[in-house]
Amino acid sequence: MAVKAKETVHNNQFSTAVSLSMAGAIIVFVILYEFVVRTQTDPVIQSMFSFFSMVIMLVALALMIRYMSTIYNLLLTHARLEVERKVLFFHHIAAEISVDSMMGIWPKADFDKMDQVTGKKHHFTVSRSDLDSYKIYVILYKEDDKINYAELQCSKKMHRALTKLVNQ
Repeated sequence: MAVKAKETVHNNQFSTAVSLSMAGAIIVFVILYEFVVRTQTDPVIQSMFSFFSMVIMLVALALMIRYMSTIYNLLLTHARLEVERKVLFFHHIAAEISVDSMMGIWPKADFDKMDQVTGKKHHFTVSRSDLDSYKIYVILYKEDDKINYAELQCSKKMHRALTKLVNQ
């Protein structure tokens, strides 16, 4: 099968509000940690608080790295759309959607057919809102006699190629 379009979608933006809120949370957490550790005289409570603080910070770090490093590789052939998700060093095929099973593709803002969805809902987006170069589109497709919903973040070029294939 010949490749119609290929694209890598990644979040290369961090909004100012998100950056400031993360910095603020880290500063508050460090100040709270120092205050609690210095005021406690019992070493058991100090070590328990230190352990739980470390766990909280590691979980927060893992979530931030996951959010910042999620990448989608989109591959569109004449027969299917393949979505590969990469997070750090792990990657897997998140979806293979047959072009024949696609019912249509719409910009998310214009989508008004949510009542038709009877199956799964998938989100293949790197940001909850439209980025400058990657807009969010909705694809309805049939699989196992159910109508599934997939949010896909891609460029206008990929959207045009998808629309052209679906409308053939």
